[in-house]
Amino acid sequence: MQHVNQAEADSIAVRSGDGQAYRLDFTAECAGVPDGREIGLETPEGWACGRPGEHMLVDDRACAISAVAPIDDRTFARIARKSSRQYPKTLPERQPPGPDGRNKPAPEWRKPLLPD
Repeated sequence: MQHVNQAEADSIAVRSGDGQAYRLDFTAECAGVPDGREIGLETPEGWACGRPGEHMLVDDRACAISAVAPIDDRTFARIARKSSRQYPKTLPERQPPGPDGRNKPAPEWRKPLLPD
């Protein structure tokens, strides 16, 4: 999964490494997926298709997946816009210029915003 967006608590939109977008529906609400530090899939077959025993792992939670469906780019973009309003990513504060007038970025700027 390359990108994870969530507009509703009972589903997410993901984009796979090959660029295809999918909607994953959960059997119950599973809010806050984009804010998870560790996100992954637990599936008996190695991929999700909405069968029993498939789960989205979010930190210490396991959300049962009820359905998986491909979605088009427009639908993925609509969900991503709504998700970004609910789960905004913020940048660290910018440090004031040093005595030479140059901005000196804080060391945490070198860290990625999203985990690998």
